[in-house]
Amino acid sequence: MLKGKVLKRQTREYVLRLHEYFEKESPNGGPLIPVTQARDRVAATLGISAPTLAKITKEGFGSSGMEQNKLSTPKKKRQPCKANKKYEIINWFLDNGEEVDESLLKVELLKILKTKKQPKQCLIDEMAAEHGHTVLRIPPYHC
Repeated sequence: MLKGKVLKRQTREYVLRLHEYFEKESPNGGPLIPVTQARDRVAATLGISAPTLAKITKEGFGSSGMEQNKLSTPKKKRQPCKANKKYEIINWFLDNGEEVDESLLKVELLKILKTKKQPKQCLIDEMAAEHGHTVLRIPPYHC
């Protein structure tokens, strides 16, 4: 469930579309589109085209989010920066078990975030640690 998550405006619009669609089904006494036509039913419910739904399905959008990301980063979790939206910063705090006041301004959230700065975790460091090695890092151009 999305308990404790801040929903974007577009997500809220989809929730409203779902609600309106199911409200239309109530006086009908059943589904407007047969349940066996799942793809058409989802497209009609969300107000999107069938090709758009097919594209999203093909990309592998599952219940846990994008399962086959086209772009992936070797870092596990990125800490938000000032380029992120306020709700993304709040979600990061909640995902990391931090309590945060949602009425704070984005600038104030970023100040709190600086105090919670985590060291960078690189995939190569984790792989080396698994084999009992430590990666030594020196500043660039200090060879």
